[in-house]
Amino acid sequence: MKKFLSLRWLVILPGVVAYLLNQYAQYHPNWAEQYSRTAYPIVSNAVGFLPSLVKFSVSEWLAVAVLLFLPVYLGYYLHQVIISKGDRGMAVYRASLGIVAMASVIYFWFTLLGGLNNYRDSFLAYTPYHEETYSEEELVKLCQSLADEMGQTRERLGEDHDFRLRAPDDFYYYAQQSVLSIQLLAKMYVGVCVYFNQDEVACYASAAPPSPIRIPVPIDLNRLRP
Repeated sequence: MKKFLSLRWLVILPGVVAYLLNQYAQYHPNWAEQYSRTAYPIVSNAVGFLPSLVKFSVSEWLAVAVLLFLPVYLGYYLHQVIISKGDRGMAVYRASLGIVAMASVIYFWFTLLGGLNNYRDSFLAYTPYHEETYSEEELVKLCQSLADEMGQTRERLGEDHDFRLRAPDDFYYYAQQSVLSIQLLAKMYVGVCVYFNQDEVACYASAAPPSPIRIPVPIDLNRLRP
């Protein structure tokens, strides 16, 4: 029994390691930047290889499995506490330790697969732009202006907005141009777009995202076709 509980304590170590990594990355953004551009693609590819072989979302099913497992887990140990006569404290201890161990493992993989990217350099570090501070009123005016321009553009388009149905062949052209644009962006901003391999590129769509947007290159146009 003691050996079994000792092994559970070892499972908590990944959570401790993840916490230390987050603390270090928070005060060393250059290290977080190097991780996101070197180690992260390797870890991401290694973990994502098997899920990529199936058509459904593995992460969503894992989340559902965890949500279904927790009530069963808690119900089991609650039953153990009720039926136990003189060993209830140990049952509560084992249940709590199991939950902490699971949270530790989840936290560890979250850190490696995206959490550390929150501390990398921002998008502005690779562009000639500078961060500006705007008031809420100015942002509201900007959004209103963009909305007005969009409304005017829609009025000029007329009632038929689905041009892809009238010219379906154009879809392939624009899809390929989108891929080429991403490739060009990767060459212009090396720190923003990172090639995982010859078939995949990752681009960061915000200042400090938890994870990049990964786009297959060359793209499977049949999967994108509406």
